[in-house]
Amino acid sequence: MAAKRNDQGPGRNQELNWPVNVAVLPSSGFRLKLEPDVSERARLAAIAGIPAIERMVAELVFTRWRKNGVEVRGRIDADVTQECVVTLDPVAGRVEEEIDRIFLPEGSKLAKPRLSDEGELLLDPDGRDAPEIFTGETLDAWEIVIEHFLLGLDPFPRAEGAGEIDWSTETEESAENDLENPFSVLASLKKGENDEK
Repeated sequence: MAAKRNDQGPGRNQELNWPVNVAVLPSSGFRLKLEPDVSERARLAAIAGIPAIERMVAELVFTRWRKNGVEVRGRIDADVTQECVVTLDPVAGRVEEEIDRIFLPEGSKLAKPRLSDEGELLLDPDGRDAPEIFTGETLDAWEIVIEHFLLGLDPFPRAEGAGEIDWSTETEESAENDLENPFSVLASLKKGENDEK
């Protein structure tokens, strides 16, 4: 079973949301492809705090995991515009993020953490993230996509050449300002105390 975002899809012209009923997943899984329109991309860009999202496609597959859990796998591919952290100039960027999550209903025995004989939490650094708990019968596809989209953004976008400082061109004014640094002031105060003695 597959679904593609269209004009009649849930959440159109409202908040970004697409609830997926995971209580009745088909054996082959539920496939969902989200291709946000201009207004949805603008809303997502505002959430992310970036100027624009030119293109975005998110594909998710919801499948049953063990008895009552849900596995969500997918991929996000987007072209974005961010601001340079140095000059604030626009910087073109790309988000390519993989999604691999496990969700368990509240009260599931599988949600109990694995503990060692000493009672310490056992974690596999190379393994999957621990399952997450959800309530009710739905998972919000957009909430999952937004979380991974934000993780995929460059945290420090830089325009070409930004941040390069030529220290060989220090001006006389900047050299004079250096004399006013805290250590220079402290040194002059110390000198004044010694002169008084």
